[in-house]
Amino acid sequence: MNKFLVVVGLQPEKIAEIRCGEKLVKWVLNHQSEYTATIAIVRKDLCRDNFNRMGDTIGNKEASNLPYPADTIMEVPGYDVDCNVFRRDAEYHIMGISTGASVICTAMSMFSAGINIKILGDLCADRKGMHDHAIKIMKAYMPIAF
Repeated sequence: MNKFLVVVGLQPEKIAEIRCGEKLVKWVLNHQSEYTATIAIVRKDLCRDNFNRMGDTIGNKEASNLPYPADTIMEVPGYDVDCNVFRRDAEYHIMGISTGASVICTAMSMFSAGINIKILGDLCADRKGMHDHAIKIMKAYMPIAF
């Protein structure tokens, strides 16, 4: 079975805001070879009114400036992802930044679509202190994903 690494939100603007950001990048660089491909899911600032109103304008201006190579870059306007692009005959390992938002939404969307996922909880971090809560929610609602 093909195994893909899904890296959520690990983009320069967010890496600088968390203590373990560089550690996550190093892990990706050291383990990418274990996967069929690396898929980066990055938030693209599309001037969404709700994000602007809450003062969160983080968005990767240039996807090419990721600190790790990605075989596929999916630019998303918010927290959700189009699951139609994922294969049903593969396994996807999810890690990244914003456990309480981007990671949980990506994981739940993929899980709900019937995609075989594994959440790498130790390789997730949250800029707003919601990591432990998000992991607890995902373990409760998607126990087979851990």
